[in-house]
Amino acid sequence: MAAPNYTLCDTYESVVVAASTLSRSSILILDCEARDLARPTGVLSIVSISDVDATTIFLIDALALRDSSNPALVPLFDLLSSGTVTKLMWDGRADALELRETFGVELRGVLDLQLAEVVSRKSVRRETEESRLRRLATGYFKQMRHDILRDPAAYEGIDQVSGMKNSLKACGIHDSKDAAVVALHEAKGSAMWLQRPLPKALLQYAAHDLKLIAALYTSFVRAGWINGRDLPLLKEQSERYIRTLHTRALKDLFDQRNLGMFVSLHVIDTPPPDAQLYECESCHQQNTKTIAGAC
Repeated sequence: MAAPNYTLCDTYESVVVAASTLSRSSILILDCEARDLARPTGVLSIVSISDVDATTIFLIDALALRDSSNPALVPLFDLLSSGTVTKLMWDGRADALELRETFGVELRGVLDLQLAEVVSRKSVRRETEESRLRRLATGYFKQMRHDILRDPAAYEGIDQVSGMKNSLKACGIHDSKDAAVVALHEAKGSAMWLQRPLPKALLQYAAHDLKLIAALYTSFVRAGWINGRDLPLLKEQSERYIRTLHTRALKDLFDQRNLGMFVSLHVIDTPPPDAQLYECESCHQQNTKTIAGAC
């Protein structure tokens, strides 16, 4: 995949131009880069946003544009909060929280491709219950695989997500990490995103992520995993998915316990309005039932 072209926006005037250009598209791609994204020590660095093909990419420097009350940011915030402009994301849970905490923006209109992959297993690909349980038994719950075989009902409704790397491989999309970025990450961790000026390799990395999301979206549509029939429901589910994390402390908890590997129970099937809800003591998500081993 060729190195992408991008425009770095580090002035308020440049963000106005970016928002004007992006407003011509009904589908955008969105991703964020940060130090400790959405965690208590989190600092937003780059908001990456493009058209649906990732041919027009803007990298918005959040460190240079700290004044969220500046009127120049209003058109961009309007795009992000618009329910009629679709935002394609890959696991937008932490991104949504970081944008809310940093800029006070509530993301709407999201179509989360990580969630779409999970939903398509049953709705399109007709995955069997045996396959779902096998994924759990060879993944997060591999130390409890005998319990899963003995009492599968205790794991009803638990869906383990797929990472982007695995999904790219499953879709036959070749990608390799930039060696320079890998070296930077090993040396500085996610704090590398606070460097200014940002190295060109990091800017290209941020832009490249949008290219990958664009490729996955094209593949999902071609395979029927995303289709017009299921799209309205999938966007409703995506809205619930990106609101899984309510606070930075909760993101920290999810990371400590590796709970981001799962779709919270209320996301795919929303509880009825009159349902009695129970809060999980481990992940603090509210659901209609408790599930042994879910957390």
